[in-house]
Amino acid sequence: MKTKRVGLLALLFCSMLSSSVAFAGAKRVNAHMAFDTDVLIISNKTVSFRGECILDDDDGTTRMRLYATTTSATGTVTDGSDDFDGNEGNFLLPTTLPEDAEILRSSVTMGEVRWGNDIDEGFVLDTSGLADKNKVRGLAVDGESAILGMTDDGCYISVAVEKINKFKTKKR
Repeated sequence: MKTKRVGLLALLFCSMLSSSVAFAGAKRVNAHMAFDTDVLIISNKTVSFRGECILDDDDGTTRMRLYATTTSATGTVTDGSDDFDGNEGNFLLPTTLPEDAEILRSSVTMGEVRWGNDIDEGFVLDTSGLADKNKVRGLAVDGESAILGMTDDGCYISVAVEKINKFKTKKR
């Protein structure tokens, strides 16, 4: 089966990447998701990245997304496929749906294989702790080095993620 062979080669490639990360302090996270599952990828106190693999029989599409969640009722911002920039109350909330909080995403016609990335995206940052610079919580992902794969046995994701825990004041 050609599809499985391509999937296994790509998975080996993902494993090789796990030792080289895109930016300092990042941790590479690799996960396989069966169709119609939602899994925790990484968490940092009040914010998390989750992965979702969707087999949509209605439109014949396989979709995958890395999306942001928060437990904070105020102050969480994101940059990704969907943005919450904080302007005029535009914040990520605990009730925000996954399809409205996408950081990275990809899709393919059902039955086809696709491997790629979603560059120039993203982060999630709970800014409610900015008054105390040591209580900021966030996650940054390097979309440039992300690997998003969809095959006949589900979805694969490999991302370099860095936790953000505080901001230091720099003196001139």
